[in-house]
Amino acid sequence: MSQGLRSILFVWLSGIFVVAWSQNHVQWSGRYDAAAQQIVVTGLIDSSWHVYSPKTDPGLGPIALSIRLMEGKGIKKQGGARFSPEPQAHMDENFGGTVYVWEKEVTVQQKVKLDKDCNEVKAVINYMICDETQCLPPIDVELIILLNP
Repeated sequence: MSQGLRSILFVWLSGIFVVAWSQNHVQWSGRYDAAAQQIVVTGLIDSSWHVYSPKTDPGLGPIALSIRLMEGKGIKKQGGARFSPEPQAHMDENFGGTVYVWEKEVTVQQKVKLDKDCNEVKAVINYMICDETQCLPPIDVELIILLNP
C-alpha cells in the first residue's frame, strides 16, 4: 500500500472515530418496570448539551427525541410514550422560534403488553444533540432491554 493511500485511509478512519466519539454526549440505559408494565429509558446528558423534545415544532429544524420499540415477537405498545421531566422552553435565534429541550436528564416511559416468552425488548433511540455553538447530526442508538435479568 502506498504512503499516500495509507495517509488517506488514516484520515478517513480518524474522521469516523471522531464522529462516533463526538455523538456520545448522552448515556442511555433502559429497564422493564414489571409492576407498571412499561419500558423505562433514561438518557443522562453531558453538561452544556441539550436534547430536543417532541414539543418542538418540527418545522423549525431540530430533530426531536423519539424512541421506537421493535414490536412483534411478543411485544405490543400500549398508548403513546410519556417524557419527563417537562422540557424547558426557550427562544432559539438559530432556529427562529421557541424550542423545548432537556438538559442533564430525560426519561421516557412506554407501556407495553408482553407475551410470556418475551425476554428482551429492542429500542431504537433517535435524537439530535446541541450545545450553544453547534449541533451534531441526528443518530440512532440501539438499546437492548432485558426483561428478566
